[in-house]
Amino acid sequence: MNLAGGVFTLEFGERRTGSFRSASREAAPVRDTWYVGDDRCALVRAAIEDLVQSPPRFPLVVFHGPSGTGKTLLARGLARWLPVEGTGDATLAYAAGAFSRACGLAAETNGLPEFRSRFERAAALIIDDVHQLADRPAAEGELIFAIERGIARRIPIVLTMSVAPYHAAGLMPALSSRMAGGLVVPLQAPGEPGLRRMALRAAAESGVDLSDDLIGPLIAWATGPGGMGHPPPGLPASNRAPSVGQFLNAVLRVARTFALTKSDDAGIADPCEAQPASDWSIERILSDEWAATRPELRAICSTTARYFDQRPDDLRGPARRRELVRARGVAMYLARSLTNKTFGQVGQYFGNRDHSTVLHAFRRVEQLVQRDDAVRKAIEELTSHFARQQSSAGTP
Repeated sequence: MNLAGGVFTLEFGERRTGSFRSASREAAPVRDTWYVGDDRCALVRAAIEDLVQSPPRFPLVVFHGPSGTGKTLLARGLARWLPVEGTGDATLAYAAGAFSRACGLAAETNGLPEFRSRFERAAALIIDDVHQLADRPAAEGELIFAIERGIARRIPIVLTMSVAPYHAAGLMPALSSRMAGGLVVPLQAPGEPGLRRMALRAAAESGVDLSDDLIGPLIAWATGPGGMGHPPPGLPASNRAPSVGQFLNAVLRVARTFALTKSDDAGIADPCEAQPASDWSIERILSDEWAATRPELRAICSTTARYFDQRPDDLRGPARRRELVRARGVAMYLARSLTNKTFGQVGQYFGNRDHSTVLHAFRRVEQLVQRDDAVRKAIEELTSHFARQQSSAGTP
């Protein structure tokens, strides 16, 4: 763990004691071996310093924050890093969806005793995106068991969530209260010092130079409306701030376009001259970077249909069943919010519907988000899904 100028860097690449069971096969982000924080994230540093003690004073730590603040990065990094010392077999690390499926499989095959015994032997436990276990009582019950056994054995337990435990909708009160009894650590998006450190490091690791006149526009882009990784729902895509992964991808694109590229031979720089940079040319690259990571309408339709247990063809078809109408409305809302498509273009994709139909559905979902927990949860989880995809898209 390095600290310089009020910015700290957590290095996760040295140890690989744990394997992370992911809920999907998504590509790893461009930055997956280090975490950068600043003074606003000082509690993160203190919590991790305690976790690596044997035994930790606070064995249960819950990191929470919106998409783009580094929850999954911390979970995956700590799966490599924990524990420094331990008596268990290995670190158990799961994405919430994978944990739920493992619980279900164990129950179906009469394997719960063996499944639970693994938590009796584990050296550390990590579960990412615990809020996704809402309304899955079997998995929530197994997590309560795993937490209780881990605390009794004083092993490190790391959980991540989009919100604080006492604000998580749909979770069992017994699970929420147990998590709230641990050390609850809010995550903040990186500020300017942290972003600067990230940009310089990412460029250096890729063998390119990044000058001060290039860093300024990159940071301004990353800290735009809504804050990094936490755009308010419904804003046009052009006004949505990028995730950390998008920021680092943009850093490398700008650096490779305008900076001197170093040769593979040690200490020898490429003799070609750098292209002159201007605010307009940098803005063009950043605009292209953002546009390249917008989800396609087909992906939004199929993912939303799967979330609501519907068929994509039905979302685009004429059927008006209540559950189908709700799923179609959410898909249209996301299509308008996460892409640069007009209401008319969205309507054309969803069965040649009129733009006024899409507008009505959009406004209806906006209202439901304010008063319907199920719709709000769907928007949050689907938006987080596409944000994770955006973070890993276009990895150099």
